[in-house]
Amino acid sequence: MAAALAAQVLGPAVIAQSAGLHAREGDRASPHAVTVMDRRGIDLRSHKARPLTEGLIANAGQIVAMTVRHKQSVQRLYPEHQAKVYLWSEWEKLLAGETSGKTPITEIADPWGGPLELYEYCAAAMEEILRRVKTFGKLG
Repeated sequence: MAAALAAQVLGPAVIAQSAGLHAREGDRASPHAVTVMDRRGIDLRSHKARPLTEGLIANAGQIVAMTVRHKQSVQRLYPEHQAKVYLWSEWEKLLAGETSGKTPITEIADPWGGPLELYEYCAAAMEEILRRVKTFGKLG
């Protein structure tokens, strides 16, 4: 969902790719993810999952994680790239140029296996951050 939302909201300014810590190569998007993205005019029916790899991380400018646990796992698996791994809220602060520490760092719950409402909440939270990030004018 994240890569599809980034493409929709940010357009060609950002190349967003999707990969997961526990993703199985070729798995399809969950039915709830397909439903939630359909509501936003995004078709995930052809999406195929792929695991996070050294190659993907090495080529990424920034890696955005949903939860602290995800972030820590990526940093532990790929310690040489830990400085470019952010939570969504940290990524937003970075692009906003905020250094005060006044904005709280928050997670976006991983919806995998959860109810439709959790997928909707997750998509809305990412979409909101992406819309704010777009206004900063620091992409591309």
